[in-house]
Amino acid sequence: MASEDRSTGQEVPRTVRDLLPRRFLVAVAWVLGLAVLGGGVRLLLWLLDQLAVVIVPCAVALLFVALLAPLDQLFRRRLPRSLSAGLTVLILLAVLGGVSTLAGSGIASRSGRLVAQFRLSLTDIRHRLLTGPLPIDQHALDWLQHRVTRSLQSAGSGTASAALGITEGTAHLVAGVLLALFVVLFLLHDGDRVWNWFVELFPQRASDRVREAGRAAWVALTGFIQGTFVIACIHALVIGTALWLLGVPIVLPLAILVFVGSFIPVVGAFVAGAVAVVITLGTAGLGAAVPLLVILVVENEIEAHLLQPFVVGRFVRLHPLAIIVVLALGTFVAGFAGALFVVPLTGVLRAVWGPLNGRPSVVPVGRPSRLSRLWQWFRRRAGSAASR
Repeated sequence: MASEDRSTGQEVPRTVRDLLPRRFLVAVAWVLGLAVLGGGVRLLLWLLDQLAVVIVPCAVALLFVALLAPLDQLFRRRLPRSLSAGLTVLILLAVLGGVSTLAGSGIASRSGRLVAQFRLSLTDIRHRLLTGPLPIDQHALDWLQHRVTRSLQSAGSGTASAALGITEGTAHLVAGVLLALFVVLFLLHDGDRVWNWFVELFPQRASDRVREAGRAAWVALTGFIQGTFVIACIHALVIGTALWLLGVPIVLPLAILVFVGSFIPVVGAFVAGAVAVVITLGTAGLGAAVPLLVILVVENEIEAHLLQPFVVGRFVRLHPLAIIVVLALGTFVAGFAGALFVVPLTGVLRAVWGPLNGRPSVVPVGRPSRLSRLWQWFRRRAGSAASR
């Protein structure tokens, strides 16, 4: 009887294999595996969305720590660890507070005049289009001008009430800023100790690989954020100078917008610059918007072919097509936060893949960056000139 059961149990899988081809069974196994993997990814994204109030400030703090690390190391040569970290955070607060105050006051004091000037510019552009050689429909232009004017009026009237209203989002923003500041302070003070504690959680046979992967990740992150900061400063300086020469009324807010947008590779500076071109078109006219557009296109080409490969090319070993794809995915999943973090995260994962598998990293661990060598060259030149 037992032998009959065993024989019957052996015949069932054979019958299934005979009825269903092997390729079909392999395809079913792949589909089930992908379904489980997709469910896990969806669950992970849901958890990240629920914890975004904590994760996003911590991620922003990590970027600030990577950016401020050279300044903190400079202070540590003459000050204790706690004082250098505190002084670095105070400088960060002073810069952020001063820039935001100047930009906000500039927009608030000129908002009404900007809206009126924008309407006059729209009327002038409409007149030029109607009297020009192109066949433009007057009703379409009237509808477009009406929609833009209504949007400007609603934006101008809603700015004050939005600034005065304290909502749940405002409370989350304040809490996130405070959390980010505390994380920056403690990572500057005890970042190496926190990392050593994390490495000690792994077994001895894996700790060396984890330590090497962490070193590669930090080199990739600091190289990316510091190089992007230099590129963002160049963008803001060039666009800000052009706006000032062209007579645009709100130079500092638009320069800050271009600076922030530059932290999104490939497309960020161009999109922020396009906003500056539109505002220039409305406030200073077509004669100022066209030169600014030309400057923006030329500068974007210089960034793509010179600045990005020279400054951050060694640290983010990603093809431009891969950057565009991950930017699209990050923006679709998490909006602006996803667009801001997805490229450095992908670069870090690319950097740690080799050390975790026992191979060298693709980033130049242990070698100074081009910016560091350029800075050392300037210091040597300045020292030799001062000695003469």
